[in-house]
Amino acid sequence: MTTALPLRSDQFPGTPATLRVVHLTSCHYAMDARILYKECKALAKAGHDVTLVARHERDETIDGVKVKALRTPKGRLKRWTAMIWRVYREAARQNADLYHFHDPELIPVGVWLSLRGQRVIYDAHEDFPNTFPYKSYLPACARKLLGWLAGQVEMIAVPRFAGVVAATPTIAKRFYSQNANTVVVRNFPVLEEFARRPGLGWDERPPLIVYVGSMFQERGFREAIAATSLLPAQLNASQTRLATDMGQAGLALQNSKYDQANSKLQELLAKYPATPFLHYVYGTALASLSQYNEAEVEFRKETAISPSNELPFIQLASLALRQHQPANALPSGQHAVQLAPNSAQAHYILGRIYLEIEQYAPAVNELEAAKGLAPTSPEVHFNLARAYAKSRMPVKAEQERAEFARLKASDDQQSRVGQNQPYTGLHIKEFSGADNQ
Repeated sequence: MTTALPLRSDQFPGTPATLRVVHLTSCHYAMDARILYKECKALAKAGHDVTLVARHERDETIDGVKVKALRTPKGRLKRWTAMIWRVYREAARQNADLYHFHDPELIPVGVWLSLRGQRVIYDAHEDFPNTFPYKSYLPACARKLLGWLAGQVEMIAVPRFAGVVAATPTIAKRFYSQNANTVVVRNFPVLEEFARRPGLGWDERPPLIVYVGSMFQERGFREAIAATSLLPAQLNASQTRLATDMGQAGLALQNSKYDQANSKLQELLAKYPATPFLHYVYGTALASLSQYNEAEVEFRKETAISPSNELPFIQLASLALRQHQPANALPSGQHAVQLAPNSAQAHYILGRIYLEIEQYAPAVNELEAAKGLAPTSPEVHFNLARAYAKSRMPVKAEQERAEFARLKASDDQQSRVGQNQPYTGLHIKEFSGADNQ
């Protein structure tokens, strides 16, 4: 459930439709899903004047949100010193009606702004004190004490703020006693991101388990595996075992223990040969090891088990492209789009196929559709630029190249600063086969 902060229009110099709201982050990039796509864009759509101060390549406006770019600092020390000062300076220049900050390290900025009479909201994405045991850059002997100190700083600061937005009810409980304007805004997906398909009613569906998220320790993946032993007794015991075994295979893949992972997956296939997505998972693992012929066999088995799902068809098309067989990829790509007309992946792979067989007009159509569904994908813009160039549209081609360069630079920066990168082989990549651009 999402709850609104009880802020009245008479508390601000403008009307509710003209509030100047500034979001601040020193840690996240401007394209962050929660900050930009769910909070800032929602405010802009409601008619507010919204600015986001965040790491980005340049100042620009994205869907009505004005982005003020911050350079990515070199190292944590600069992030915790010079970057915080830059955020405060930019915030002071904005002279907003409301400031909304997203990082515990910006608590001093929030306090400084509140001392100037500004209204400030703290967005608590995580249970901050409990993240310290996973901060490998800190001495192990000091993490518990530093986590406790960080929690005390939060508790001292939050009463000064106009409100606290917490990502989960558990996080919110920490702040209720310190700030009555504490609400929960969860990280639920936006419904428009999903293709709408007719399906069975909930009472007709079998019990299924889906793990969504990155597979590493601090995200609770080990606990998710252990939790399968606590599932209700009325569930099929074999399916509970399957979930546990699949989790163990995922951990083996994450730790680059490919022989162990493949052995576990082969064992599962022998026990559950008709289980949906099991052949797909194994095929994806094989493809990541460049065992394309074996992967194709698994994806074709999956199409027989799950004929209405586009993902194995996308992977079949991707495999054919990787092996420089675009004509063989075409039927699978076309079928994927028929099954999932709202899938960016399907339109992207079909657009790439048309590019390779030199049918440039349909390539442009498919890649423009993919761009509309996935506007932040560098691969889409790169290949759309190729399609425009082949179609003798140089101005549009140059625009797409520039957007590709911007998005690629942002991705590269995030990769450089990221730690504990999760294994993603069990999940279809956003655009499979993009390595053959």
